[in-house]
Amino acid sequence: MNDDERHLVGAFLYGQTLLNIDDTGLTEDNQLDDLVTVATLCLKVKAITAAGDTLEQLCLHRLATLTEEVLFTGAVRSRQAVKQWLIARAELLELKLATH
Repeated sequence: MNDDERHLVGAFLYGQTLLNIDDTGLTEDNQLDDLVTVATLCLKVKAITAAGDTLEQLCLHRLATLTEEVLFTGAVRSRQAVKQWLIARAELLELKLATH
């Protein structure tokens, strides 16, 4: 990844902290601007990691895909999507801790 892509990934990961998600899905505490920002970042991260050849890129792509799913299924409160999203976040954190 180049510097611009790393910056984008950093913004995406920060955006994850803006989401208010409980074990059943998105809560009503979310701000529309934050949701739109995170959704936009998801699309961009998915695009730059689609042909990922590293474990980090694959994890980022999975997290972006699952974040997108949680955002779009938030109205139906999909527990399975939230569970997978939480697992993907934990896996990426574990990977980052192991490599730094």
